[in-house]
Amino acid sequence: MNPNVQMVNKNLWVVNFEHVRMKWIEGLHFLDGSDDRIKYAALTEDGRLYINNAMDDYSELVEIMSIYMKYSDDDLNVVLANSKKQMALPGDNRTAQLIHCFVKWEITRRSIQKEYFKKHKGFPIKNIKERWCK
Repeated sequence: MNPNVQMVNKNLWVVNFEHVRMKWIEGLHFLDGSDDRIKYAALTEDGRLYINNAMDDYSELVEIMSIYMKYSDDDLNVVLANSKKQMALPGDNRTAQLIHCFVKWEITRRSIQKEYFKKHKGFPIKNIKERWCK
């Protein structure tokens, strides 16, 4: 495994986006393909979320996303609805906006992963790695 990439869990990884942009990490491509230097996180086509460890607060992002990744789909929808209600209230709603962004990232990640597995008929990637290693 590449020492520049850290796996938090099977769907959450940490990497320096500058290394990806400079092609030091082979085979890692983000979905939108835009300039990754100013991003905190990006998704891959198989539904993995990568967090940029070049950002100052990346460890907090990892902790928060790890928590939301454990939520069920129903729980995420409830949190999303509550954050939308809080954002509609007058006043400073930065916390609600952050929660909204985190939950949207997780919902998007799950939908991309679901489409990926449908497209590949649920063929687990780890079986491919096991076959290559033999």
